[in-house]
Amino acid sequence: MILFKNATISAGITKERVVDILFDEKIVDVREDSITPPENTTIIDLDGKIVLPGCIDLHTHFRSDQPNWQNYFYNASKAAAM
Repeated sequence: MILFKNATISAGITKERVVDILFDEKIVDVREDSITPPENTTIIDLDGKIVLPGCIDLHTHFRSDQPNWQNYFYNASKAAAM
C-alpha cells in the first residue's frame, strides 16, 4: 500500500482540500483526517503538492530532420498520444 499524506486536491472550481490518500491498485480511503496506515505502507508526504488523478499532459512537439517528415506525422502523433 501507499499513503499520500497532505495531498492537495480540487474540491470544486475555487476550493482545495488537503487530504490523506491510501491506495494499492485502487483508492482505499481518502479523508481530511489523518489516516493511520497498515504495516509496510510506503508513506509519501505531498505537502505543497497538488494531486490530479487522471490528468495527463497532451502537449507535444513533433520535430524531425527528415526531408519528408510529413509522411511520418500520423504515426508520430499516435506514438505521442500513447
